[in-house]
Amino acid sequence: MSDDAPVEPDPIVQTALQLLPVPDHGPTFWAHLEAQLRREGPEVVTVEPALAAGPPLAAAAPAPPAARTRQRSSRARPAPVPTTGLIPRGLRRRSNLLLIGVAVVAAIIVLVAGATLVRDRSRSDLDTSSAGGSADPTTTTTHDSAGDGAPERAVLAWVGALGSGDMAAAWEALGPASQAHFGSRSAFDQERSTLAEGYGAWASATPDHVIVTPVPSGGQAVLVIVTLVGTVPQEGSSVRRADALPVRLADGVAVVEPFAFAGEIEVSVPGPAGRADELPLAQADDELVVTVPRGVDAPTIRIDRHEPVVCGDDATTTLTEPSDAPGKRCTYRPEGGLDPGRRVLTVAIASPDGSMVSARAVLFEVA
Repeated sequence: MSDDAPVEPDPIVQTALQLLPVPDHGPTFWAHLEAQLRREGPEVVTVEPALAAGPPLAAAAPAPPAARTRQRSSRARPAPVPTTGLIPRGLRRRSNLLLIGVAVVAAIIVLVAGATLVRDRSRSDLDTSSAGGSADPTTTTTHDSAGDGAPERAVLAWVGALGSGDMAAAWEALGPASQAHFGSRSAFDQERSTLAEGYGAWASATPDHVIVTPVPSGGQAVLVIVTLVGTVPQEGSSVRRADALPVRLADGVAVVEPFAFAGEIEVSVPGPAGRADELPLAQADDELVVTVPRGVDAPTIRIDRHEPVVCGDDATTTLTEPSDAPGKRCTYRPEGGLDPGRRVLTVAIASPDGSMVSARAVLFEVA
């Protein structure tokens, strides 16, 4: 090998050497190393004590005689390629134990990220599968909301206030027509026990279904019916119930109107059950028959969470005013007939100006 053709350092080899651990040594290590190098060869190499544990040497070793110094080439060498760029700054000149620790931490992060991805995907799959549950409203938990959930939140907050005995909150949650029904807060408070056992029973139960049905009206406010379906505690036992509570939405505020009475709603078909613990029974090809007072808008009818219909406006309904009856008679037979199983019927009526509203929910069974 000629002195005129120096071999440039290999950056990969330098990187590997920089990653090797540096052994522990005392403050005299570098002086001892230089003395050994002088004895081994004619060329003197000055060692930079950059890694010494103690302070640097006070003075460099004396230069060798000129006769013993190897003649170097006059040709300028190119600047050495920096190799520290191949090594992360935080890992330069550290022990291999640190490298192993970093690798273990990286592996743990990858495993945790993978587990989180699998869990999120599983949750998404569960949400997708439950969204298309059974059509039977008494066996599958479903929610059908309107007005960004404000109506159902208002109803659940109101029944919760009744169940806890917070009559002040329950009174404030009522709409103007329902407050006018009682006339005063004191009259409302007198019904505390009855209201707690009735609507307030939902405070101790989780509804299986919350069905929100819009009701057309001529007023400025929006009327919806929130139907709660589920099992509630009642007089020491559990009872399957469906309650329809009107809600008025005005200026983004939802108030409950369970006592804004627009008139009585009578359901003829399905008829009453034979026994107290049985549901009213209807056949698959039966027409549902509902009677409402004259002077109110046509009733809105809905079965389960199917599309609601306004009686007389839909081809599956008829609306008449029999001469032998005081009210209007609505019949409804869904296209294809009634689906077998347990069903819930929601019926609502409103006054022409929308100031009064009544609603009724009936659980029944289709043979």
